[in-house]
Amino acid sequence: MKATADEIRAIIEETGTTADVAQLDEGMNFSDAGIDSLESFNILLGVEEKFGITIPEEQTEGLNSITAIIACLEKH
Repeated sequence: MKATADEIRAIIEETGTTADVAQLDEGMNFSDAGIDSLESFNILLGVEEKFGITIPEEQTEGLNSITAIIACLEKH
């Protein structure tokens, strides 16, 4: 499944995060950008909903950047 960084950024913005999404580098860890664990969870829910997939719980721990989410989606 193909996803772009802009699509993931849009999902992040939809979570209502206070982090500056426009300044979020693709490889930057979400926690370094000020995105907390609840927001990270909501980002993954948004990704699942937008792309119609279910990410197994054991795969979610490392999904803490735009790059990691895109790599995960490419496997689905």
